[in-house]
Amino acid sequence: MDVEIFDERRCELGEGPISFGLRNESVAWVDITGQRVHFRNLHSGEISEWDVGEDVGFIIPGKDGGFILGNRNGPTAVDPAMDFPSRPLDDLELTRLNDAKVSPTGDLWFGTMSYAETPEAGALYRVTENGDLTKILSDVTVSNGTAWSPDTSRMYYIDSPTRSVQIFDYDGKDISDRRTGFVFPEAFGYPDGMTIDAA
Repeated sequence: MDVEIFDERRCELGEGPISFGLRNESVAWVDITGQRVHFRNLHSGEISEWDVGEDVGFIIPGKDGGFILGNRNGPTAVDPAMDFPSRPLDDLELTRLNDAKVSPTGDLWFGTMSYAETPEAGALYRVTENGDLTKILSDVTVSNGTAWSPDTSRMYYIDSPTRSVQIFDYDGKDISDRRTGFVFPEAFGYPDGMTIDAA
């Protein structure tokens, strides 16, 4: 496997790359504590970025354009043609959003974690298209990668300090029958993001 630098811009905590556009020709990713979203066109090399003004846990393309950003106060819809809205910050807030994916049925799944990585201080949430918010798991430390099996019968999930991938049965909305799929040896480090490829 050959590794190359995709973008020279340095991040404090870069995460969550996504592709978007008619032919997935553009890539975006967040600098969580750097409070920025970076963009790069795969064909032209054109770059841009947003200064969010607060920690940002993820960026997800919207179904009808625009993006969903994982801000301190929760998921926020943003139209790229508009300036990013300024938002008051709660300095007492000790947790932040971290990583998100859209399920095969269109729900947004996102997690939280404490800045101090306090054990089980985070959670995993689901937001439906009509805006209903449900806390799914409440014993999470560092919520990370989420993915679904090609036949959509299973959901995979990573809480990084467990060094494991958890497997759930998935019915298109809810998850059940939690079990450990596999555990990473300590020498492999901590699992973080996750995706399922075409194979």
